Amino acid sequence: MCNLIIFVNGHNLHVESSGPENGPPVVLLHHGLGSIMAWREQVASLAEAGYKVIAYDRWGYGESDARQELDLPSFRTDLKDLNSL
Repeated sequence: MCNLIIFVNGHNLHVESSGPENGPPVVLLHHGLGSIMAWREQVASLAEAGYKVIAYDRWGYGESDARQELDLPSFRTDLKDLNSL
């Protein structure tokens, strides 16, 4: 497993990657108030199945930078972060 802090769109995101580098990518998005921890049970199984698993703490959650407010209802900033990753 690789743990990274990646600077995107003006803030830091905590990202974890597992599995083979050339495997088909799977990006895991945690629920509203969650974090990468929501996926602990699934990451190993997906990596063993040959997927490159990418999970990250969305901005304002887990080990990513703190955030003052959400851009409800569209979550455009979250989508921009996902596309950047």
